[in-house]
Amino acid sequence: MKVIRFAVPLTLITAALVIGCSGNRPMKSDRQPTALAVTLLKTSLAATVQKVTLEVAQNDQIIRRDTTAVADGHFGFSSFDLYAGNATFTVNGLDASNRVVYAGSTTVNIQPDQNNSVSLQLLPAVPMVKLSPYWMQRQTASPFVSQLELYNIAKFRSGDFQVTFDPTAIRFDSIRPSGTAWGALTDTASVIESQLLIRVSRQGNDDVVPSNAPALVDLWFTALTAGATNLTLLATRMVDNVDAIAELTDSSFVADGQTISIQQPSGHGTIMGSVSNALNGDPLDSVDVMVTGPAQRSVKTKSDGTFSIAELPYGAYQVVASKTGYIQGTRSAQLLQPTVNLDFVLTPVLDSNQYRAVLTWGAEPNDLDLHLWTLGTEIYFSNKGSLDTIPYALLDVDDVSGYGPETITIGTLLDTCKFSVYNYSGSPDITVSRAHIDFYKGASLIRSFDVPTTGVGRWWYAFDLTPTGSIIERNTIIDYNPGSGQSSPQQAKPTQK
Repeated sequence: MKVIRFAVPLTLITAALVIGCSGNRPMKSDRQPTALAVTLLKTSLAATVQKVTLEVAQNDQIIRRDTTAVADGHFGFSSFDLYAGNATFTVNGLDASNRVVYAGSTTVNIQPDQNNSVSLQLLPAVPMVKLSPYWMQRQTASPFVSQLELYNIAKFRSGDFQVTFDPTAIRFDSIRPSGTAWGALTDTASVIESQLLIRVSRQGNDDVVPSNAPALVDLWFTALTAGATNLTLLATRMVDNVDAIAELTDSSFVADGQTISIQQPSGHGTIMGSVSNALNGDPLDSVDVMVTGPAQRSVKTKSDGTFSIAELPYGAYQVVASKTGYIQGTRSAQLLQPTVNLDFVLTPVLDSNQYRAVLTWGAEPNDLDLHLWTLGTEIYFSNKGSLDTIPYALLDVDDVSGYGPETITIGTLLDTCKFSVYNYSGSPDITVSRAHIDFYKGASLIRSFDVPTTGVGRWWYAFDLTPTGSIIERNTIIDYNPGSGQSSPQQAKPTQK
């Protein structure tokens, strides 16, 4: 009898078809015994496959086989007969609920008296990655969460994902782990125009996807305008415990986005607040304050630096404070209650090569201190420095009664500068302080930093500034000053500014 052999390389599943048996006798029939073996190359993807079905269509004949026998990722089929000529092979991988989770098919012209091969690519038939909303319907100016979930994957190490959204309809706010079931995660997110780029990595050696915990991270957004808007999702890279899942092309990561229905809330409220000078904390009068959103209004601050804009329809607003000679400040406001308070700290325009860090925070702890290490000198409340001599940096203002500002200006950049914030009050923790640093150069805001909400220690090591002007983000909570190694300043502070 003659032998016709099939090698079937698959992207997710590789199958080898062997037709006939060896021997030197002439062929008795053009139908040959055929056996099919299926190997799951990426068990990290196909772990939910409980059964593999095969259907071969040739002439008017349809042959069906299925198997649940698996050993080391291999599924085996019993023998069946094929003729020479065209045959269509269809392979499906089913989960425990008999749902097809992977599928592929191809047509092959079987040639007798020679080796035959077929290349078959199995693709996910159901979403592997999707966004699952907590709320399908939200009001404008209110936050909502979309959970990034993984399906049909047994092991996950890291991945890159891309969410496309309409920035005029919703605003991305933050990314957070969905829970503790996945263990320690690192996650980053950045927005480039309408693209939200996400990277999630697991720490440690545990790559197994937890059972009943598909949600990986929470994506927090804010609704801006009424109407329906879409979030579309693409997984561009995923890595299991071995390496990148190269068997799948980008488009093969079947993903589902979501549609958000946003309603316009009813009601009116007031946006109010104050504007102060970053160099001394004094109020700034005659500052132009403009709100844009469901309504557009503008006012000027009073002599005490305060402003109030009433009778604004509920919704999401952008609030801009500007004054000649000062760098403009911009804040977002979600007006869903009678009053919203916003405070601005404006810094005077600097020389083109000068830098300035402005620290603000909430009501508690009442005393945070901004520290800078450069040229072997620590600048803080007890050593304010100088712009004209070493260290060429100056603590402009020290606040001890909550909110800030605390401001340090760099007159001449000659050395690496380490910026950190110390919780002088000690309690509550600095992680609940809502501390925020705006960093300026010349006439522009070049970077902003928010205190981490997790970590142990009284120091927030925010960032470094290199002698070439590059910013290195640190953004960690530690128990020592990163410049001096001291646990805390030894000097007593004044009780007034």
